Amino acid sequence: MDEVIHGTAIGGFLVSIIVLVVGLIRPRTFRRFLGSKATRKHIALYAIALFFVTVSLGTVFEPDSVKQARLAKANQAKIAEQLRVDSEKKKQEELAYQQDQSREAERIAQEKEGAAKPEKEARRYYWHHVTGVVDGNTVQASVDGKVETIQIIGIDVPAATECFGTQATNKSKEFVSGKWIQLEGDQSQGDRDKSKALLRYVWFDDGTDLGNRLIEEGYGYEQAGKVLYQKQSQYKSTQTYAKGKSHGLWSADTCKGSKKMPAPQVKSVKKSAPALKPKSVPAPSPKPTPNPKPAPAPRPSSNCHPNYTGKCVPKASDVDCAGGSGNGPAYVSGPVTVVGYDVYGLDGDDDGIGCE
Repeated sequence: MDEVIHGTAIGGFLVSIIVLVVGLIRPRTFRRFLGSKATRKHIALYAIALFFVTVSLGTVFEPDSVKQARLAKANQAKIAEQLRVDSEKKKQEELAYQQDQSREAERIAQEKEGAAKPEKEARRYYWHHVTGVVDGNTVQASVDGKVETIQIIGIDVPAATECFGTQATNKSKEFVSGKWIQLEGDQSQGDRDKSKALLRYVWFDDGTDLGNRLIEEGYGYEQAGKVLYQKQSQYKSTQTYAKGKSHGLWSADTCKGSKKMPAPQVKSVKKSAPALKPKSVPAPSPKPTPNPKPAPAPRPSSNCHPNYTGKCVPKASDVDCAGGSGNGPAYVSGPVTVVGYDVYGLDGDDDGIGCE
């Protein structure tokens, strides 16, 4: 029964599609059934209603075979999705497992290396006799019965042709030449350099680090390379101290911290100035002897005016020179010397002599 209804629903669905198409194109085809309602609007509404009715019937009365096929397809899709998820999860678990295995292998290798290292590093506590000093940071010593060249880790010293190079070599000779030293390796630097020299820290006397001591006294620089070494922080701090104290090559009187040789200072020789010939000084010309001024004549009696000497100029209301154009009442025959204010105007030309 479900299959019949489902088939009918499918047929009704197809009929609704046909009715909709034909009604929209030729609505008069349905006038026989719908009469005046055979318009495109009514036909579209009927077709849509028929469409929903048939779809509902087809969904409600779905045949078992169709339903099972649909469910089987849905189940297959779910199973495929689950398989995909499980596969992705498995890949992630395998990747995590491989990473764990890799880390474990690396840890085991480090443990093995660490277990073997102490035996080698324990050799630091052996004493080796120094047979020579090549330069400030390179020495030669007898190691296991063989003379080895040892490059000190973490320190750079000037070469012999550079500023303070000779002093650095001499200082290393002073510290370790002919003495006994201890050696310490650094895992970060390897065992030997390109020239096959051993890479080691060098200890002398009662545990003094040779590299650190040279840097402290200003005979070398902390060697900042691409690969960090164990004592780098300590050596940098020591260099800062030496620089601040102007030790060795950091001094302004030596290298000022540079490897370049300072320009030779040429002392200027002061030339003695040539002896100056004494200049002939002309004899001074004799000064003319001034003519002595005649001593002033003694003042006359108190009846003479004190501003005139040489002749008595009487005290009067007015005095004129004798023989002049004045009208007196008193007259004086010159010459007279004016020694004060010319009360009577006897000195017409202001030369100090009146009635000339």
